[in-house]
Amino acid sequence: MIRGILGFSGALALVVSLPAAADWNPAAVRHDLTRGEAVQALQATHARLADQTDDPQAQFLQAMALADTGDIAGAVALYRTLSRKYPQRARVWNNLGVLYARQGRLAEARKALSRAVESAPGYATAETNLGDVYLALASDAYRRAQQQGADADAMNRRRRALEQLLPSLPSAAAGDADAANAPQAVKPSDAASAPSPNAAASTSTATDQAIDQVLSRWAKAWSAQDVAAYLAVYSNDYQPSGDTSRAQWIRQQRVRVTQPKSVDVRVSDIQVTKDSADRAQATFHEHYQAAGQERDVTRHMVFVREDGNWRIRRES
Repeated sequence: MIRGILGFSGALALVVSLPAAADWNPAAVRHDLTRGEAVQALQATHARLADQTDDPQAQFLQAMALADTGDIAGAVALYRTLSRKYPQRARVWNNLGVLYARQGRLAEARKALSRAVESAPGYATAETNLGDVYLALASDAYRRAQQQGADADAMNRRRRALEQLLPSLPSAAAGDADAANAPQAVKPSDAASAPSPNAAASTSTATDQAIDQVLSRWAKAWSAQDVAAYLAVYSNDYQPSGDTSRAQWIRQQRVRVTQPKSVDVRVSDIQVTKDSADRAQATFHEHYQAAGQERDVTRHMVFVREDGNWRIRRES
């Protein structure tokens, strides 16, 4: 990460009311995205697309919002649709390539970014992203060569040299659209680069461990039905979904944690993506058991660092 008119994000399931189509303000939506208000941006784009189903500007902004909420598959589907409608729009190809890379689909990322470069020669962001993908592909090739019998020390030296060049895996970029209402450029300062997941892990091990510890405390506090400890891992700026206020959300969490006679929560398969020095995302598997009920779900959370500690900012 089609949603909205073309398929909804689960994050919008709790939305009660939506902005009127007449209130459509692309600049306000972009502002929401830069502030991390992706759910609000999704509401606005959905309202717009309910009235103007083929507005490419709204679709482009919606794809960004989907990616920012963690719905990478939905964002990819929407960018693919836009790439077919507007094959010369380099920014669409760039963002699609970035998200392919975040999914570990490096060959597809290379093709998408190559299309971006072909469509807009001199587009520095896409050129940089394409270079990062080539580095990641080379690292993977060295790893496969080692598995097939190549000298392990030599392959490891090559991979370490490459990984020092690869940046951390970013968040999806918040972009813009031109006056003709067609998809336009992402800002270079916000544009996401595209390393492989393996390289991201090598450059953000400390973050991975810190997020693992937060999720462990979260699961243990829930299992112990310790509301104070459970809420302590959430940011003071935690953003509930839909129209739920923070006070309402806290009341809901108290019931959620304490109502069952006993609760057992475990997390596993944690995959961390570091967006910046103070922002990261994690996808993980949650196993929940309480009062004879059992469920296994995949969760996505956005974390921010506050006063040196990582805390949960959003979840889905």
